[in-house]
Order: sequence, then structure tokens, then C-alpha cells
Amino acid sequence: MIKIIASDMDGTLITHEGIIPERNINAIKKAIEKGVLFVPATGRTHSTIPPTVMDNFDIKYTISSNGASVYNMENKKFIYNNLMDKNIAKDILDYVLKYDVVTEVYCNGDGFFPRYFLDRLEEVGVPAQFAGFYKKQKMAVDDIYAVVENSENGIEKINIPWIKPEVRAELLANLKRDWGDKIYITSSMPNNIELCSKTTNKGDGLKHLCDILGIKPEETMAIGDNLNDLEMIEFAGVGVAMENGADEVKEIANFTTINNVDGGVGFAIEKFCL
Repeated sequence: MIKIIASDMDGTLITHEGIIPERNINAIKKAIEKGVLFVPATGRTHSTIPPTVMDNFDIKYTISSNGASVYNMENKKFIYNNLMDKNIAKDILDYVLKYDVVTEVYCNGDGFFPRYFLDRLEEVGVPAQFAGFYKKQKMAVDDIYAVVENSENGIEKINIPWIKPEVRAELLANLKRDWGDKIYITSSMPNNIELCSKTTNKGDGLKHLCDILGIKPEETMAIGDNLNDLEMIEFAGVGVAMENGADEVKEIANFTTINNVDGGVGFAIEKFCL
């Protein structure tokens, strides 16, 4: 019996327009009524999990920043953190910012980026239609290194979104060569790179939440579409890939559901939980 469903957000639960298909909403609500926990598991910070997700469902826990943080909605506290060392984070910022790419630091559930990129978002690869949203959702700071230094025990994630293809290919190859043995390198879409502590991933976050709640791996279902979902899908008793997902995800999943636009999450929940 499935006791917990961990679902990715972008490309999985929601469409590219930010809409949750009705099939997903109905199936999730029925599962929750049966006592199943529904847990958003995202590469986003906790604070940027879409309101449509948080408001539609009775969410008790979230897994954010690719598993770096697990949050208890009832007592409003992080109950698990797997953070990147401050010194490593600062060294990576030195390394990445030389490529002139917008670089975000995720810390304490929020995202921060250097203010000097505000007037250059499109120039460095951020699509015009996302620039306004980007400015609203992230916090521009004068000193990104101070965010790292002032964090209590380290940071959740370094996110490099909207990289130009030729820059991304070079940067990703160099990061894997120079940092692959020290940090977790992944992505959630073709134009970004996401960096966390070496042992951080959504599977680790889900495992620790299950340990806290006394839930066995075989009592879990995980649903996702991209590379940062791999470990979570491997961990779960029922690992589900999206039809629109990456081939690497489909290869390791127990089941491939329909696409995110047609309600693939709902389809999987109907099949395995209801």
C-alpha cells in the first residue's frame, strides 16, 4: 500500500503554463482522503513552490532544492537539511561567475542572485517572457558571497538557469571535470545546471522524510520527468516517469505514465493508489 507520493512540479505535476490538470487535482485529493501523504518534491526553493500547489491540497511536508531541505508545514520548520559547505559554495561561485551566467544561491528556503544581472537578464540568456517573473521571484543582492557567508550551516543549492546552449555545454563539461567528485551536478531542464552538496538529491530527501515518518521505501511512489528526479524514482517502491520526460528517467522507472498536460500524475495515482 502506498503511503506517500512524492511528485516533481515542473514538467510533471504542472504544465509549462503553470496549470495543474483537473485529473491531477481530483486524483491527489482522493489519495489524500485515503490518508496518503502528497509531497511536492522540487528543485525550487520552498518559498517558490507554486501557490496553486500549496493552496489546492493539504500539504504537510515539502522536499525542496533537490532534496537539500525537507519542511514541516505544521510547525513551519525545516526538519532535514543537507547543505553545501560554505567554502565549497564560494569556490563554485568564483568558478561559475567567470562564465557571465545568472547564478542563484538557494538558502533558508529562498533564492538570491547578484543585483548586477538585473539589467542584463536577456543579454545573458534569460528569455524576455521570463525576465519579469524572474525579478519577482528571486531576491537581488549586492553581495552574493555574503548570502553564503551569513548562512547558518551552508547553502541548499547553486542554480544556473537559462544558460546559452554553447556556454552550457562548456560549463557543464568543466564542472563535471573539476567538481564532479565534490558536488552533485544535475539539471531539471535542457538550459540549466543545478549544484548541491555531493550527497544531496531528491531521493535522499525522500528517504529522510520516510525515516522520520516510519514509512518503508516500498510504501512510496515518486513521479518525475528529468535528471534531478532519477534518485527519487530509484528509491521509491513505485517509480514513475512522465511520457514527456527524459529517456534516462524512463529507463529506470517502473512505469511511464501519460504526459504532464494530460494529467500524468493523476493517471499514475489512479493506477497505483486508488
